[in-house]
Amino acid sequence: MLEPQVAIDFHKVQSLIAGIQETGNTVAADSAYALYHADLLPGWYDDWVVFEQERLQQLRLDGLEALAAHCLQVGATGRALEAALAATWIEPLRESAQLILLQCHIQNGNIASAWLAFHEFRALLDQELGVRPSASFSDLMESLGPRRALETHAQPVHAAQGRTPWRSGS
Repeated sequence: MLEPQVAIDFHKVQSLIAGIQETGNTVAADSAYALYHADLLPGWYDDWVVFEQERLQQLRLDGLEALAAHCLQVGATGRALEAALAATWIEPLRESAQLILLQCHIQNGNIASAWLAFHEFRALLDQELGVRPSASFSDLMESLGPRRALETHAQPVHAAQGRTPWRSGS
C-alpha cells in the first residue's frame, strides 16, 4: 500500500472529473490537459489493468462531455470544442460526444463544419456498425435547414488518413 502523501495521477483525474460533473465548473488549463491525456499503465494487458483502463476511459469521456457542455453553456465555445474533439478522438463512435461536437460547431456559427462532422460520423457508423445516428442526432442537423450542395461538392475530411467519409458524385 502506498503512503497517503504519494500523488496518484488516477486519483487526480477522478477528482477532476467529479468536480466537473458535480459543480459544472470549468477547469484550469493544466488540469484539463490531465483529463485529455490521462492513461493508466499504457502497454499493460493484465485483466485487471484492462478493466481499469476501460473504466478510466469512460470516466474521461463523461468528464470531457460534461466540460464541453458546461463551456457551451457559459459561452466558452473554444474550450467546449477542444473538449468535444478530445472526446471524439478517444471514442469516435460515441454519439453523445459527436452530438456535443456538432453543438459546438453550431454555436460557433460553423454550420458547414457541423455538416461535415455529421456526414463523417454517419459514414463511420455505417462502415463500422451498419447503423445510422439516432433520430435526435439527425433532427438537430435537419433543423439547420437545407444542406445545399454540401453533400455533392464537399471533399472528404480525412482522405489523407485513408478514411473517406463519403464520396462525391460517384
